[in-house]
Formats: sequence, C-alpha cells, structure tokens
Amino acid sequence: MEITTTLPTIDLTDNETGCCPRFHPELWDEKIFSLNDIQFARTTSKNILHIPINLGKVMAQSMERIDGVGAMKKEQYLILSRDFKAHGKASIYLLSQKKFLA
Repeated sequence: MEITTTLPTIDLTDNETGCCPRFHPELWDEKIFSLNDIQFARTTSKNILHIPINLGKVMAQSMERIDGVGAMKKEQYLILSRDFKAHGKASIYLLSQKKFLA
C-alpha cells in the first residue's frame, strides 16, 4: 500500500445533486494517509445513544467560522469524528488551513 501525506482533490463541478461533489473511492483505495502535517478545526456535537442531534447546526456554524478566518480548503474535504461514549458528545474535526476551535 502507498503511504501519502496528500489528500485527494475534489472537483466541485462533478455534482449530481446540486449539493455535494461526487465521491470517487478509487482516489482513496489502497492508500494509507498520514495526517501528521494536516490541520483541522475542532468542534463538538451533542449525541443521544451515539446519534448526533445538532449536527446540521454545528456543521453550518463551523463551516462559516472556517471560511470567515480564511481557513477553508477549496479543493480538499475531510471530516473525522470521535464519539465519547460516557459524555453524550462527539468531537468533529474538519480539514482546514489553520488549527483552531470552530
């Protein structure tokens, strides 16, 4: 498997729904991505039984903040999450050009 530090780029014009660009899994297959040098903005969502209940609001506010500080990556996109079983919340990490709390 190939180890890389570069995430695949997205083509915003490759868009069937008018909402989100089409996902191309072949760009991610058979690769290991090192995230050591990649910056993320972090935020949290409330969960009930591991189901996010305010994710839409959290994502909209976070994306606005990331764009507002000029940290939006236009050609790459990645969201990671970590669910805390005992706390009823999850940490959400959004790819950005700067590391900060969104």
